[in-house]
Amino acid sequence: MKYRNGEADIILGYYAEGHTQAETMKRFGITKNQLQYLAKRYKIRNGRTAADICTVNGRKGLTKQKEQAGERLIKRLNEIGLELISDYKGAETPVLLRCRTCGAEFKRIPHCINEATKCPACKQKKNEERKAQAKAEAEYRKTEKKAQRIAINPLGLSYYQLKRSAELDKKCTCRICGNTYTMRQYIESAGIKYKRVSGYCSAECKRKALRKREHIRRKRDGLNHYARARKHNAPREKGITLSKLIKRDGLQCAICGLMCIYCEDRNAPLAPTIDHIIAIANGGGHTWDNVQVAHRQCNSYKGARVWR
Repeated sequence: MKYRNGEADIILGYYAEGHTQAETMKRFGITKNQLQYLAKRYKIRNGRTAADICTVNGRKGLTKQKEQAGERLIKRLNEIGLELISDYKGAETPVLLRCRTCGAEFKRIPHCINEATKCPACKQKKNEERKAQAKAEAEYRKTEKKAQRIAINPLGLSYYQLKRSAELDKKCTCRICGNTYTMRQYIESAGIKYKRVSGYCSAECKRKALRKREHIRRKRDGLNHYARARKHNAPREKGITLSKLIKRDGLQCAICGLMCIYCEDRNAPLAPTIDHIIAIANGGGHTWDNVQVAHRQCNSYKGARVWR
């Protein structure tokens, strides 16, 4: 293929400015083999400057391509706000640039300059401004959060104190009378502080609950025998308990002669109980000489009879 009027120099100059083979072939309408033939013949490779091409070929036709590439570079720099200081020597030779915003100077390779190219000083300044803005926003959020916390908790109470205050204002129902109350009202009325909800609206309801609980305990432990003896006007002695009776007589049942099983379930058939030799209903007293240990089932079977 023959090239006229320096067309080969123009193709090689465009290729040497850093353009790819595909771009060169598309622009000048040549094949890959033709481009490689020209590059090999004139010893041109991609990335060589126009001055290098002129030196190798001994021609001056590539100087125009170099000037055009420099003009394109200056135009591209004007669009992104930069100024060319040094001379343009090729696509691979670094050039000295100056930022029109801050005046800082830096070097870049021409074929790497694009719309994303920015001044390092401006970029660092922008990053510092961004960090300062983020820090100011963090301080503002911290101050706002502190103001909200002070508005919610003006006295500066701790988490436990706030939780305790919320518990004091929580509505509860009394277990005895069924009235609705709060722990704060209970503390003010009774004058006593509790660490948790008591379940009673006043000290009187609490005393009723304690008496009821004591009555259940006395009934469970057999301490109500004293009250029954007083009701029947029978002899009675204080301090008679199941534990003391077991300590005195042991766990052997006085009715059947077998051993009692001392367990937590006081209602078990083989659990020990206080049995009166002569029943209180028949005139017997609640005294030490009239009590004995017996199984619950044996005591229930015996009833008010005198067992021999």
